[in-house]
Amino acid sequence: MPKNWSLSKLFFVEEETASKQEENSPKSKETTSGNKLSQQKNITPSDPPLLDITNEDPKIKATLLAKLEEANLEGYDYFEFAKSVQEQASIVPDENTRYQMTYVAASVMGVTVPKLIDSANHYIGVLKSEEKKFNDSVRSQTDSSINAKQTQLKEIEEKIQSKNKQVQDLLTEMESLKKNQDTLSKEIIENKQKIESVKNNFQNTLNSLIEKISKDIEKIKEYLKDKK
Repeated sequence: MPKNWSLSKLFFVEEETASKQEENSPKSKETTSGNKLSQQKNITPSDPPLLDITNEDPKIKATLLAKLEEANLEGYDYFEFAKSVQEQASIVPDENTRYQMTYVAASVMGVTVPKLIDSANHYIGVLKSEEKKFNDSVRSQTDSSINAKQTQLKEIEEKIQSKNKQVQDLLTEMESLKKNQDTLSKEIIENKQKIESVKNNFQNTLNSLIEKISKDIEKIKEYLKDKK
């Protein structure tokens, strides 16, 4: 699993027409229930989303879900439970009933409410870890794409002041420096906007995921409070 987010692609590189997707081997689940709870599939663009969230950036969401997939614990846990509850939405409209039905099938495999909550908290921890890595990359990207250009801009402004005092034959050089100044200023503004936009999209996506998992925990506690 990569240690850092590839922010240069998020901020400055146009999205490729066909992006390559990392392939992971499916993790089989043995079960006596004989239903869809017995297997777990890789997350691919064609699969239904693991979590129903809004206000997210598609590329960031895909990356975060891939991180959750990589951190998937062995055996049946919240990851499979949440997918099973969601898959039954079109068949069983009542949410409470879906949770109850899914829990009954999962309990055959030794699943308990504490195990579901513990594993859900594990995935929140994974997302929090990704948040730290992302913020570290944002700081690094800011240093390389803004601070360095601000230093260049300051140097050019000093040269402009100096050239203004020189004779007429230096005007051509001064005009070239002014053009460079305008270009750098524009790049700084654009880069700030891009970084802020991606940062906001990341935070919205992360918060949506955490909110969804947290709500699932509350529902598990509410709907399955009589289970052990």
